[in-house]
Amino acid sequence: MCTPYFDGKHIYGVGIFGQLRCLDAKTGKRLWETLEPAGEGRWWNSFLIPHEDRFFIHNEQG
Repeated sequence: MCTPYFDGKHIYGVGIFGQLRCLDAKTGKRLWETLEPAGEGRWWNSFLIPHEDRFFIHNEQG
């Protein structure tokens, strides 16, 4: 399970099917979602690694 990242306004994390998501922290509303970092497959994962002003995303595909 990927540890979510909270920047004060948004929560970034990976869902059960590998979707990278951004949520509004106040409302919980999903702002966007993509499967690009993990691919399509149940239980795939991606790990968010914050570094300065960006993130590295590590997954089963490298």
